[in-house]
Amino acid sequence: MSKRERTSEILVSLLKACAYALAFYFSQVALGIALSIIMPKVTDDFLISRSMELSIISNLISVVLCVLLMRGIEKKSTCEGFSLHFDMPKPAVVLGLSASVGVFLQYVVSFVINTATLPSAWLTELEESSALLREGTLASRIIALAIVAPLAEEIIFRACIQGTLSRAMNKWVAISISSLVFGVAHGHTLGIITAIIIGFLLGWLYAQLGSIFPSMLLHLAYNLTSVFLNRLNLVIFIISCVCLVLGIGYLIYIGITHSKKGENDEAL
Repeated sequence: MSKRERTSEILVSLLKACAYALAFYFSQVALGIALSIIMPKVTDDFLISRSMELSIISNLISVVLCVLLMRGIEKKSTCEGFSLHFDMPKPAVVLGLSASVGVFLQYVVSFVINTATLPSAWLTELEESSALLREGTLASRIIALAIVAPLAEEIIFRACIQGTLSRAMNKWVAISISSLVFGVAHGHTLGIITAIIIGFLLGWLYAQLGSIFPSMLLHLAYNLTSVFLNRLNLVIFIISCVCLVLGIGYLIYIGITHSKKGENDEAL
């Protein structure tokens, strides 16, 4: 492939990734705009009180839009990066580790945020965002935050955006770009920083293991833990750190082993 063809392929993949990202961001605001047109007297208080239900609907809309884009852009029902198979040894172990890493990661992140000295503006943004996420019933919060959001975001940011980019550029570049876009989607400063870091882990997991299931489960467990998170102490933090390191370490080992096996199979 010539340098010009290579550059063209990269640009096309970036444009496709932008289309998926715009579909996601559009879906997050389109519902509110539609409601304000259909119901001119709708108040901000009403929208806030129904934030979980609106989140569920907007995330489902984003998935539908991206699936339609897949059919139009990729000329098929799913993009090549949307791998649902789980072809590797010890799948139950990998899925269990992914969920465990998500739980321990939430404890570690929460402890660091609650104990670190951070700019007051960041903490104010976090409190405003947290207050919004506490709206609605427990059931609506679990469905919106711990089920629909992780599934929709993994499909869009990992399968669609990262999957598209990884076919035209280096794996780490694709992971980095998708993580940055994923971070920006989380609004406030601390949310952006945290989401970029976690997005990189999710992106690596998806790329290395060849399936979207582990990253979905890790993301789901991380968000679900935040719904039920209670007060933290140093003992829980230390235990979580140890378990997190061991869990990620073993996932890396499995990922490397799986990657080498794939390379050997291709060589044969």
